[in-house]
Amino acid sequence: MLFVFPLYADGLPVTLLNFLKSLEAAPPQNKPTVSILINCGFLEPQQNEMAVEMMRLFCRQNHHPFGSVLKIGSGEAILDSPFRFLAVRKIRRFAGSIAKGSYGTFQTTMPLPKGLFVKAAASYWINYGKKFGVTKEEMQTMQIES
Repeated sequence: MLFVFPLYADGLPVTLLNFLKSLEAAPPQNKPTVSILINCGFLEPQQNEMAVEMMRLFCRQNHHPFGSVLKIGSGEAILDSPFRFLAVRKIRRFAGSIAKGSYGTFQTTMPLPKGLFVKAAASYWINYGKKFGVTKEEMQTMQIES
């Protein structure tokens, strides 16, 4: 069983938590091995660690074998950057480890200094907002939905 999800600033996505609750309430007879691909918007892939530990705990408590982990830092921006190949390479290694049943933990991020990443991320989100008619000032408010 492969879980692919983003890490939100406030924790695991509600849809994932609801799915885990339903899986706990009606567990499969044959417990599949659980592997995780998680991506956060922070530069450091280690920011994903607490969410991975939460999933490990879920697996221990519900007797699911735990498989491979891929922690990606830098959010979706890595896929639109010259460093996309780093993510693709790690995804291939992650998938190969699952296919072979030789599980491991992998991580990747953009190889940038933190200051440069923060500037690039700000520019990325400002341009993303423009695409949908949202200004930088609107994004800096707590009013995120109209």
